[in-house]
Amino acid sequence: MDKFRESPSKLVASGKIKALFSEEGDVLYLDIDGSVYEGVGDTVPVPLWRLRRLRLKEIPPGVYIEPVERMQENIVYTLRYSSRLFFDVKIGKGHARVELNEWPQTWESYIGFYAYMEALSTVLEEAEDAGYISELYVDFAEDSLYVSFNIDLPEEATILRAIEVVRKVLLQIEREAEYQAALLALREAKRILRRSRRSRGVTGILERLEDIYGKYNL
Repeated sequence: MDKFRESPSKLVASGKIKALFSEEGDVLYLDIDGSVYEGVGDTVPVPLWRLRRLRLKEIPPGVYIEPVERMQENIVYTLRYSSRLFFDVKIGKGHARVELNEWPQTWESYIGFYAYMEALSTVLEEAEDAGYISELYVDFAEDSLYVSFNIDLPEEATILRAIEVVRKVLLQIEREAEYQAALLALREAKRILRRSRRSRGVTGILERLEDIYGKYNL
C-alpha cells in the first residue's frame, strides 16, 4: 500500500478493488484485498485464483482486468480461450473486450489463412448486426488480421462466470467461422474441378506431361 500513499495520482475505490491512476490516465496499480498488481496502460494482469467472488460491478471505470493462469517471476502465463485462435480477453465494468492478432506465417490449418479470416470477419459482422457483440473493428491487411470487439455482460456476474460466458461465445464464433471457411474452400474447389474437367477431357496427367515434354523435345 506504500505505492498508493506516496503517489500524487488519482486513487479510485470500487468494492474490494482500489485502482491508482497516473496523471495520464493509465492504471499504475490495482489493489485487491491487499494484493497489489501492476498495470500496463488500462489493463492489469491478475491471477485467476485472485478473482474468485469478485463481480464486474467492482471493477473501477477505466480499468480492464486480464485474467491469467498465474504470474511467476515477472512472467505472465495467459489464459487460452481457443485451441486455434489466440484471443486476448480483458474484463471491464459490464463487458469483456476481445482482441485477436493473427499472421499467415504462423497459421497451421488445412483451411487456408485467408479463407478462414474472411469467414471469421463475416461471422463477427453478423454477430454484431444481431446485437451479440458491439464496437467491432476489423483490419484485414495482406500480412495480418487484427480484430477487436466487446461482449456485453451483466455487472452482477462474477468475473469467473464472465470468463465462462466469453469462452463459450468465442467457441461458437470459431466453429461457425471454420464452417463458413470450409464452404468457401469447397466452392473454390468445385470451380477448379469444373475448369479442369473442361480442359483435360479424358487425358490423364501423365499423358499431358508427355505431350509437353514431346512438344519441347525434352
